[in-house]
Amino acid sequence: MAKIKVNAALQRIAILEKEGYVSRAIVYSKISGDEVLEFASMNSGINQGQLSAAMHAIVQEFRNHLLTGHSVELPGVGIFRIGVNSKMVETPEDVSVSNITRRKIHFLPSTNIKALLNRVSFTTTGDAEDDSDDETGEGGTNADSDSQSGNGSGNGSSSQSNTVEAPVISGTTPFSDTTSMTISGPTGATIYYTTDGSTPTSASTEYSSAVTLSATTTVKAIAINNGVSSSVSTKTFTKSEGGNDDPDNGME
Repeated sequence: MAKIKVNAALQRIAILEKEGYVSRAIVYSKISGDEVLEFASMNSGINQGQLSAAMHAIVQEFRNHLLTGHSVELPGVGIFRIGVNSKMVETPEDVSVSNITRRKIHFLPSTNIKALLNRVSFTTTGDAEDDSDDETGEGGTNADSDSQSGNGSGNGSSSQSNTVEAPVISGTTPFSDTTSMTISGPTGATIYYTTDGSTPTSASTEYSSAVTLSATTTVKAIAINNGVSSSVSTKTFTKSEGGNDDPDNGME
């Protein structure tokens, strides 16, 4: 069974006003495409030039089909497709390409790739082993974890390199008629939010500007930077009957 080391990473949870340490898998280095071809050639006996030509042809077909709206499977790896995030509108007639705020690639790992998680055990930097198969139940196969596949951080020496600060949801509550809700987050991060009380993901509405609320609403938001997601921030905006507005710009 393969072993991967984990180290301590500082994580701040703004909504709870607390911080602590969590385990993060250490990424030792990045293996380049040329190195993959070199290793494949050595292990298979196939000429590296032939492998390179075949890989080039595969990549060309992959790009061509992906760019024409198909979902494309790479055997043994997974399925890829192009998707978008957009601003929310009130009616189907208001849907327009002008509402698109972000283009992205969706990746669904194959069963074989997911099964690799069962072949890994973890040790801390102090060599305390963790051979529990339950590690596969948290992350690794969800969208956020998949998107981290290109984000190694060397030897993992920085305890904050793999954490993202939670966004701050602001606005007046309670309110009598309408209120303006804004969300701020760390520089470079993309913010996603929901207004139905559900937990936001990278498939949720992307925040771009202030949102007007006219009814009691629970807003939840996350910030994602380089494939790493923050904890969830939550704020409930309550519409009052008596019209006694009380500014409250802090986190609940």
